[in-house]
Amino acid sequence: MMKQAKAKKAILFTIITLFLLTSVFVLTTAYVKRNRLYQEFISEAAIASRSRFIQEDIIGDYLTLLGITLDEISRNSTSVTLKFSNFSTVTSSINYTARLQNYKEFLEGTYANLSNTKIQLNNFVPVFHFYPYNSSFKISGKKLFFYGAQYSKLNYIDLELQASRNETDPTISEPVISCEAGCVSLILKVLADNGSILKSETYSLDPINENLPIKFRYAELPEPNFTVSFGKHTEKSVVGPDAITEGTLYIEANNLDVRINKFHLDYDLTDKNTILQTNATIYIE
Repeated sequence: MMKQAKAKKAILFTIITLFLLTSVFVLTTAYVKRNRLYQEFISEAAIASRSRFIQEDIIGDYLTLLGITLDEISRNSTSVTLKFSNFSTVTSSINYTARLQNYKEFLEGTYANLSNTKIQLNNFVPVFHFYPYNSSFKISGKKLFFYGAQYSKLNYIDLELQASRNETDPTISEPVISCEAGCVSLILKVLADNGSILKSETYSLDPINENLPIKFRYAELPEPNFTVSFGKHTEKSVVGPDAITEGTLYIEANNLDVRINKFHLDYDLTDKNTILQTNATIYIE
């Protein structure tokens, strides 16, 4: 029995030392509530406990640096719902890529030295995905993209935005709605900085058509101040072909900040585990 226990610990030590996780940010419904079985597994070795502590530290800081709060991933008899609050701020004043890069350098340098640990992070960027729905999130300064690749399984998007302006009567231009089948509901609420409601509307949008964006403009600022759209989106490229994606939620802010107070996504029910993860890989020795 003692030989078996030693062999088990030796294998565990080797696996964790060489390759802790394939993703720095892996959350399932069970993980949000704390995965007790996993905790029991890693408690078998001191090295695993320390690696787990470092992993959780990085996970928490990753979300904090992006300004994201994950409330829950829940399911009922018909759907799976992904719920965020404080989903970043769409602004040109914050470079999220640079913020993560600075943190990466700190972890691999000062943090690793102080903890007598070797840490390496690859592809540590503000992009993550929700599986098995193959949905992607990309935060890029004054732009936010949500790519709903399996938009046929997406039922609705519930979004609350808050602009850093207190004017209560901005000019709002809206899309001409034309959706007969396969529509996705966009529940949109927009607040001024003082909490007054600028817009509260539910749109039925077509994920495969190029929907005109909903534009908000304040008279004293250059146009447009911020836009919200869902559907086919074209990203212009200066070095190659344009990237065209369907089922894309796109938010852009200019000359002001737009906080995302709520971001809920509701999908058709799946029998598979739901996982939120980045492209990042972390090695800890």
